[in-house]
Amino acid sequence: MNSADPTALRDTPRERDARYAALVEQHSLGVFRLLHGMVGDRTMAEDLTQDTFLRVYELWHQLRSPDGARGWVFTIAANLARQHLRRQRPWIWLSLERWEQSDDHAAHGSEAADDAVRPILGQLKEEDRAVLVMMGLLDLTAAETAAVLGIRTAAVQKRWQRACERFRGIAAMEDSHAL
Repeated sequence: MNSADPTALRDTPRERDARYAALVEQHSLGVFRLLHGMVGDRTMAEDLTQDTFLRVYELWHQLRSPDGARGWVFTIAANLARQHLRRQRPWIWLSLERWEQSDDHAAHGSEAADDAVRPILGQLKEEDRAVLVMMGLLDLTAAETAAVLGIRTAAVQKRWQRACERFRGIAAMEDSHAL
């Protein structure tokens, strides 16, 4: 416990361990998916997922509310991925084609593998796809997505709106071509 921060959670070691275990159980798959999308490498995403939860445990004293834990975890994960990518190459989202060819999406049961959604996502810009994946598939809030992307919540909400419109537009065109 960090006695200097009066807003930090005041858990006993047993409560902290129980909350931590629940957090890992609830969010490890989503964190892996986010990291895989960011770094494009399954093994590195697995390593960064472990690093994320190690960092979460180390920084537990900074968690102010259990209600904010999910966004906090995803922000830690995205920051670790950005640090890794700064050392490696510019940050890009894994192309949908490369993601489909990897064995990750099948092994981890992603909803994005749906045959109707995949081609449409592939036609969107990376920033649209990122917001749709985070908010639509990983169920992050706009505030959590903003923290992960390092932008304002209002910008995420606008991107979400535009991405949904673009997605629906492409889907409508696909449907009209199928007739």
